[in-house]
Amino acid sequence: VGADIDADVIGRLDRRLRSIYHGPFCPDDSETFLVRARAKLAGIFADTASVLADGWLRLGEDAPAVALLESALEADELNEALYAKLMAVHAARGSVAEAVRLYERCATTFRSRLGVDPSVKTRQLATSLRPMAAS
Repeated sequence: VGADIDADVIGRLDRRLRSIYHGPFCPDDSETFLVRARAKLAGIFADTASVLADGWLRLGEDAPAVALLESALEADELNEALYAKLMAVHAARGSVAEAVRLYERCATTFRSRLGVDPSVKTRQLATSLRPMAAS
């Protein structure tokens, strides 16, 4: 999203994206090719939502950015960059406790689904936020 974009354009694109993606493609079907297609479509939605969230943030509109990033995480719960971006947005809004809770959700999801912890970078972000959340 370019620097010269305005809220009307971002809003229209946001609404259009949400009108196209309504959740997992054929969620009850486990055919291999559908599983791959479902993951690809979810990833495209999540990546596009992240770009639009950046546009909202450049305009100083964090509430629609948060909503988009949360929708993106629903679609792609293994996208660590989305967790980190949303954590940073929450922290910038003063919702540090929410950012830390989001990290815990990320860590739990990664451990249960992948058997790994989030990256060092994401763990460092959470570590830097914890003291602020406690105060």
